[in-house]
This record gives sequence, structure tokens and C-alpha cells, in this order.
Amino acid sequence: MFSKEILEASFHNFTEKKKVITFENGFRFTVVPEVLDEKTTLFHLKDFKGKFEEIKNYCYLLDFHISSEFEFKEVDHVKIEYQLQFPASKLQLLDLYECYPFVIKLPGYEHLKFRCVIKKFKRNEVTVVIENLYDLRLNGKKTEFKYEHKHLKSDIDINLTFIFDPATVIKPSKQNPLTNEDTFVSKLSLQNITSDLQYSDIVFISSDKKQIHSYKCIIAKHSKILAKTFENVTNNPVKIIADKYDAKTITAALNFCHGKNVSFKEMESLMTEIFKFAFEFHFDELKVCIIPFITN
Repeated sequence: MFSKEILEASFHNFTEKKKVITFENGFRFTVVPEVLDEKTTLFHLKDFKGKFEEIKNYCYLLDFHISSEFEFKEVDHVKIEYQLQFPASKLQLLDLYECYPFVIKLPGYEHLKFRCVIKKFKRNEVTVVIENLYDLRLNGKKTEFKYEHKHLKSDIDINLTFIFDPATVIKPSKQNPLTNEDTFVSKLSLQNITSDLQYSDIVFISSDKKQIHSYKCIIAKHSKILAKTFENVTNNPVKIIADKYDAKTITAALNFCHGKNVSFKEMESLMTEIFKFAFEFHFDELKVCIIPFITN
């Protein structure tokens, strides 16, 4: 949602050579006074940052008012309170450079998990650190939370507040719950990527004069010989003459390298030629996969 708003800031010290006027939204500009005589000072505005629609100043104190259009983010915040408690009896058992790691789960939002660690690197105190991976407001700040506890004979008892919009926090699926070893992976498969030939940088030329495209970074992983060849070639795309093999044979071999499913049954008539191609260009993994098929 967009709305036009007015912000204000003041410049009262005329003795400064220049002053940066900063507004709450981060917009700013620099005021440079130029004294013309005892009664007259000219103020120059420069180095603007932000989209200013209008700038006005009122009276001799230079109260600047700016008008601009701002985008407002629609939210539906909730506030969750959590009491972090940890017994002094366990704190006293810690030696230097030891720690207690654990996970905080928010009541009602158990899918949000915050890694916490209580660590001791000073003799008479421990430090509590809570990661803020979700970039929400944790005790008012969108940073990790740190607290130094200097009384090891007393329990840790901290009131934590978490403010966030549930709609903007990703909830993991039940089939793949968060763990202490959380990972994330692109849904784009290698097959999805290699199907786009716009950025291919290697071309195999078949016996029937067709061009079969691929990518050096992929082929280099399958063939050490071709990888060495690529080191000495600067032009793109690299052309590999494979005129002993037709386009179907080369395509089947490259489909294997691109992560596509290659059916031995469907390629039965080509299997020997695919093996020869793999042997000539040193596609070692492909050779290993084919050998049991052609030797049966």
C-alpha cells in the first residue's frame, strides 16, 4: 500500500561547515551554509538520498519538511512471550569453553525453532545466545539475542518476546520437519537446468551433422580427459567432433550426465554405441553403468 506522507527534521547549528539531515525513513541530504555577510547566509542542499517530491523549510531555524510517497507493508503481527529458565546448579558445572546447546519452541508456533546456547568463556559468567534465523523481532531487535549472566549462583530467568507476522514466516511441511541439522535445497533439478540451452557452452557434433548441447561444468565432472581439454580452450561454445556416433547415441549419453533417467530397455539397440562413445571420451561412470548390460 502506498501513501504520501510528510516527515520533518531540523538544522539549528549554523556554525557547522555542513550538516547531514537524516529523516526517519533513511532519506537524507546535506546542508552546506555559505555566509554572504553578517546578516545573510545561503544554505545549499546537496547529496540527496531518497525520492523527494517536495522540500520546504520554515523560519530561521531551518525546520525541513519533506513530502514523498512511501510503501506501507501490510502485516498482522502477533506477540509471543517465552520465559527462558535455566538452573544455577547446572551453570556451576560448566568449565571454561563448555556450553549447553538446546532449542526453543514457541508456544502455538512449535514449527519455529530457535537455536540457543549457554556458553562459558569467562570464569565467573556465562553468555546466553539465541539465533534469530527468522529475522523477527526478538526482544525488540531483528538480530541474535545475547545476555551476559554474571551470577552463577542464581538461575537464569529471562522474559523473551517474539513479535512477527505468522504469514511471513515459512512453516515446514510435516513430512520434512526442522531438525538441528536443517537444510534447504532448490526445487530445480539438474534436468530442469540443463533443458535450457540458452547458456550452454559445449556442442557435440554428430555423424549426422546435428549439434547436441551441454555444459562444460557438467561434462568435466564425467570426463577427466575433456576437463583437461577445457583448460586450454577459451572460446565458447567448445565444439567436440563426435562423428562416429549419431545424434541419438550422443543425446542418450548426455542425458545420463544431465541427470535424466535413461532406460536400458528403450536404448537397447544403441547400448553398444553409447558404450563406445563413453569409452572414447572417457565417461567413466557411464561405462560402469553400461558394462553389466552389454556383457549379459
